[in-house]
Amino acid sequence: MDRVGKSVLLAILSLFLAGCAFLAAGGMGAGTYAIVRGDLARLYGVDYDRAWEAAFLTLEEMEMTVVDKTEGERSGKIVAKRLDE
Repeated sequence: MDRVGKSVLLAILSLFLAGCAFLAAGGMGAGTYAIVRGDLARLYGVDYDRAWEAAFLTLEEMEMTVVDKTEGERSGKIVAKRLDE
């Protein structure tokens, strides 16, 4: 194996061996995480209406029942429970 091949192999191996730090750096562009009033929150790069609809579709897919919902102009809260509760 020539010198360039060894350098490429070393670069690829270092990415795999970097573990969590590499994954964390790769995930930084995917979204922003924050602790808001003690809860973990994630900011997505989508508009509010799309996120609101996606929340309901996710709850339906998870077979959860919406108990209460409050929607403001640019904020909302959904309370749901599992069917087995």
